[in-house]
Amino acid sequence: MTNLHVPDTGAKTRSGPKEWDASQFHLRHRRRAVLEAFDRLRPGDSLVLRYDRHPLPILFSLTEDRFGQFTGRFLERGPIWRVLITRI
Repeated sequence: MTNLHVPDTGAKTRSGPKEWDASQFHLRHRRRAVLEAFDRLRPGDSLVLRYDRHPLPILFSLTEDRFGQFTGRFLERGPIWRVLITRI
């Protein structure tokens, strides 16, 4: 198994949640990287997932693996997608 360096997501910037660019990971590692980033969030913390393609597969993975643990809201829709994910 490959170790991924997943950037810290817990800190918030003055302007709001940290933006996290999932496209920095190879396509086959993105799902795991997003789950690891989500797992670092504390309840009430958020991150903005930035993605270079439609993020539904990643959101389905989160729903499947972390059902009931987050809310998601689209901030921007294509060509660069941004989704606010909040751990509940």
